[in-house]
Amino acid sequence: MLKKISLITLFSLSLFSGIFNAFAASVPVIVIEDHMARPATKGRNGAVFMKIVNKGTKSSVLKKVSSPVAREVQLHLTLQDSDIMKMRKLEHIDCPAAQTVELKSGGLHIMLMGLKQDLVLNEKIPVSLEFQGGHIIKLSVAVQKGECCHECVE
Repeated sequence: MLKKISLITLFSLSLFSGIFNAFAASVPVIVIEDHMARPATKGRNGAVFMKIVNKGTKSSVLKKVSSPVAREVQLHLTLQDSDIMKMRKLEHIDCPAAQTVELKSGGLHIMLMGLKQDLVLNEKIPVSLEFQGGHIIKLSVAVQKGECCHECVE
């Protein structure tokens, strides 16, 4: 009897382990590092920067960002066109498997359009990242000093 129970338990563990491993292999493992915002004034625009680390074996897509501190939040890319820096709104940001995507000043970044409040040094603001499949990561982003290019202003 004990041998029969042990075989059933072993079979069940093996089955669930296989299901779990198959599920885990298909889900991107996204980690957010070094997230920060720059100080900015109510009514103007602000920017959020971070590193999106995909530690999984499957690619993912950052589809949407939201924050209650802004009228609108957009994904942006800064491009240089001759001597002029331009920003282009993006519909999404690809996050390839086993790679890091850096959102930084002068490149990919998150724009906080029409701030509803001042972004005050050392305070934190809520930011939510929505990835494909409905996976949401909620952050508490610190407002910090640092170099900033034109995207931090109108």
